Amino acid sequence: MIMEEELARVPKVGEVLHFWDDGKSGDSRHYLAVVTHVLTKEQMKRVSWTPAECLEHWEDEYGEWHDIPKDFIELWEYNKNQCPWLFADDTDFFVAAAVPEYDEHILWFVRKKDGGWFSMDVQSCWQGGLLDVTGEKYKNNIKVGYTYSERI
Repeated sequence: MIMEEELARVPKVGEVLHFWDDGKSGDSRHYLAVVTHVLTKEQMKRVSWTPAECLEHWEDEYGEWHDIPKDFIELWEYNKNQCPWLFADDTDFFVAAAVPEYDEHILWFVRKKDGGWFSMDVQSCWQGGLLDVTGEKYKNNIKVGYTYSERI
């Protein structure tokens, strides 16, 4: 069980954060993510209701429409079962972020075992990555000599 003080902060909509493909270091694994939505688990449960009540698509601030899987809570459970060492038993929020240099789809992040954020495989099996809300991973990589283009 994660203690509340160990939880990484919840990102804010519009925030630009570092994203690390598969949670790994290096310039080829580093991207920028723009947070598009932050939804509670209760809101996500409503997304998976019957088709008449289901939010099938939502429009981001750029005017683009995105699909939301109808059985999102089941998808989250599936991801947890596939990677029980990674994902926490529970999550308080689902965080959506656009990482256009990485994937054309919106990525969905949930809590990790350590209280941080990691994306689930939703549309494909390669969408997993770390959302660095503190910037700590980025700073640590700079210390060990990785250099990044002017991004943030």
